[in-house]
Amino acid sequence: MVWYSANEDWVAALSEKAGAVFVTLQIILLIRSNHSSVGGRAMPTPYFDFLAALSFLALDVVQFLPLKCASGDDFDHLDSLLVMTLVPLAMLGAAMAGVTILREQKKQAAKRRDGSGVSAGGDVHTDKGMRKRDMVCYFLW
Repeated sequence: MVWYSANEDWVAALSEKAGAVFVTLQIILLIRSNHSSVGGRAMPTPYFDFLAALSFLALDVVQFLPLKCASGDDFDHLDSLLVMTLVPLAMLGAAMAGVTILREQKKQAAKRRDGSGVSAGGDVHTDKGMRKRDMVCYFLW
């Protein structure tokens, strides 16, 4: 903690630059992937090898999961686009449903614990741990 507080400005600047590099590499990698998916020509060797070594940064679900094997040889660019678009939305919906269920369980536990579960201001009692879990869930999705 002492080191971080002494170097807080430097760490903030470094994290901003690292984030920009990460996002830029993701864009470049996705352009390469889309280029080859729609039948584009192969890229030159040094550039192709560099991008192949960094391909894990694309966070490409289609690349990690054996979807071509599961669906046969007819898994094309449209199918890949649908998976990349709908899977994150489904995961976000599941995460939001999970957070809502956790909140409702917390409300029910508070009602059982003290009778009503409602404070004088009308808010449901929550602890800081629950709020931290909510923030982590929203941040991850």
